[in-house]
Amino acid sequence: MFLGLALAGASVALCLFNVTPLLMKTSTSVNLAFASVTIAYGMMMFASSYVEEEQQFWYWACSGWLGILAIRTYVQDTSYENTSCALIEDHRRTKGAEWGATITSLFPLLPLRLLRRWNQSGQKFAGASDIVSSFRTDSSSALLLWGLILLTYLYLFVRILSSFRQSDLENIIGRLWAAVICAGSLAFKVAFTWNDEPELVERLVAVIPTAGQRRVTSLMLLDLVFAARMMYLCIGVAFVFVTLMHISGAGTAGSGK
Repeated sequence: MFLGLALAGASVALCLFNVTPLLMKTSTSVNLAFASVTIAYGMMMFASSYVEEEQQFWYWACSGWLGILAIRTYVQDTSYENTSCALIEDHRRTKGAEWGATITSLFPLLPLRLLRRWNQSGQKFAGASDIVSSFRTDSSSALLLWGLILLTYLYLFVRILSSFRQSDLENIIGRLWAAVICAGSLAFKVAFTWNDEPELVERLVAVIPTAGQRRVTSLMLLDLVFAARMMYLCIGVAFVFVTLMHISGAGTAGSGK
């Protein structure tokens, strides 16, 4: 328990160390919103169903923050008309443009709503209808689901590659290690899904070629505990490598000056 409290305290100290310079550059309203979310989230630590329903807090907090941004966008566009720049033709704002900017700022609420209805979890909403349930009905829906999962891992692969851009050797190591992490994570995803909801994997196997069926079948035999440990180890090694790479790059740039 004392070790956990020490680690939690160290995490808070590091977060404050990184966030404080940023908060000093932002407005009072942003700092107030940040403090409100932080205090409310801290109060949730004492809730009995905190572990099961934590995502509900972030759903509402994100919705509220996006709403605040939309209001700020509209207020800024409205107040812009009262400035001298509004007299210039190139900078004139109409009511249509103001509402267009506000609606555009509200657009992120659509994918957020999709995310909320994608998978109902926890205790209070576990039995509610969700979008992912439709993928359990037939093979074509399961194929679409796994296609979206594959695109997600490809996106993560590209994002990880962006951290390895300093030298040819680092670029090669980065590409190889990013491929190991993403391929291993995808394999773990298949094995975990087979143990949790085997019907999704069975429907995938039913629609892919024979060669792919053998590969997917072999992934079903993975030991989940061992696979999870290996993936955490790979992520840890990548974190250390990227950190050392940036430190050495900053040191080289400083000595060059």
